[in-house]
Amino acid sequence: MKTVAFIARLALGALFLCAGCVKLVNPLAFSEAVRAFDIVGDPWVAWIALGLPILEAILGIGLMIDGFARGAAALTVGLSTGFLLVICSAMLRGLEIKCQCLGSGDVMHYPSRLLQNSLLISICVGVALLTWKTCRSSPSETSANTSR
Repeated sequence: MKTVAFIARLALGALFLCAGCVKLVNPLAFSEAVRAFDIVGDPWVAWIALGLPILEAILGIGLMIDGFARGAAALTVGLSTGFLLVICSAMLRGLEIKCQCLGSGDVMHYPSRLLQNSLLISICVGVALLTWKTCRSSPSETSANTSR
């Protein structure tokens, strides 16, 4: 089970790291995408356009490191849920968004993006549960290991 959790953490971590890095390469394009969602105005657009990719990259790295995996896994669930809510909001308002999720810049096709984000949340929850289960040690295991 630890091997499955580790591989899942690496894969999800790589996805978040890549997503963050791609957005950092072209922050102006990403800021236009953030602005197109019409949820926040200036100067928040700039802060989100710079901060969100950094957060994604940090969470991606955190998922790959044992000591940070539990917290990073929990935060990816929240972040991915936030993404889903923002996409739902844009869809309901009929906005045409050029998605910068992984640098594509294509106009967002809402049904497929909602499905992708729902699957991403499911994977994040699965990784979070696996990580919490495999990274947690019971008090009896801890005391047994320290008494040796």
